[in-house]
Amino acid sequence: MAVGGLDRFALHNFLILPGKEKKYVQKQIDDLSVKCAEMNQYVSALSGGNKQKVVFGKWIGRGSEILILDCPTRGVDIGVKQAMYQLMYQMKKEGKSIIIISEEMAELIGMADRLIVMKDGEIKKEFPRSETLSESDIIQYMI
Repeated sequence: MAVGGLDRFALHNFLILPGKEKKYVQKQIDDLSVKCAEMNQYVSALSGGNKQKVVFGKWIGRGSEILILDCPTRGVDIGVKQAMYQLMYQMKKEGKSIIIISEEMAELIGMADRLIVMKDGEIKKEFPRSETLSESDIIQYMI
């Protein structure tokens, strides 16, 4: 999780200051509610949802203004999905831009302010946020 914020706790991006690094990582763990035994636990030993949170933490802690998320909720349970949606919504309220690439239509319809269907390298259709937008409206432009 620390790699994204190296310039925030290392002198000249070289000498890592352990106290600042721990503080940085602990903030991400707390903010994202990452369930881990300790902050030095290997990411590979975490559950799928907590692995996803670590990936988010790398870039959120960095203060990224634009995030590109490719299937951000694939393979995570409903509780983690909800937490990730809330996190994305909060980022949107902060003025950050999020590009979501996903094959989960309900996720796209529920999260996107603007949905773009691309096929064969071209934009086929653009949909603004709408309460009446349905999967069938979108799928006809995908086929």
